[in-house]
Amino acid sequence: YNPTNVLTFQVGLPPERYPGAQLSTFAEDLVARLRSVPGVEAVAYARQLPLVAIQERTSFRRTPNLPTPPPPLETVPDARLVSREYLDVMGTRVIEGRGFGENDRAGQPRVLLINQALAHREFPGENPIGQRVYAGSDSVPWEIIGVVEDVRQFGLDQTPEAQFFADFRQWPETEMGFT
Repeated sequence: YNPTNVLTFQVGLPPERYPGAQLSTFAEDLVARLRSVPGVEAVAYARQLPLVAIQERTSFRRTPNLPTPPPPLETVPDARLVSREYLDVMGTRVIEGRGFGENDRAGQPRVLLINQALAHREFPGENPIGQRVYAGSDSVPWEIIGVVEDVRQFGLDQTPEAQFFADFRQWPETEMGFT
């Protein structure tokens, strides 16, 4: 991504004051306020911003059962929890399927985007769009709605890793970075 004229900052909120939906409401309210600032062209947020050494290694599988024993950590994809505008703001292209939309929020069917590296690894010779997968320790499925281009999240000299993206509104956390 092009960092020219990009401002980023991190916000940590106490989970007892901002559980689940309240966290998403806080984030969306802050986005609206930041968009109203003169000169601001776009605003988005994510659990982890690029080039920050935070990885969210999260189980990703095609069946609801957790593997026993767990797979080696280096084979577990990095989960990116992002706002629906994040990929556009960061210039990350959806190359197949679609990106997140207004209706991809809490209470709606859960959806994911995967990057090319994860698509090639988990779905060789298959179309991943429409596939149901399981993430984390959850037994509720997610539907893959899009494939995004690979991004060098952890350094420009590093090979892109397998990643999936969830809409923050469907997987809220208590910490987020804004860009």
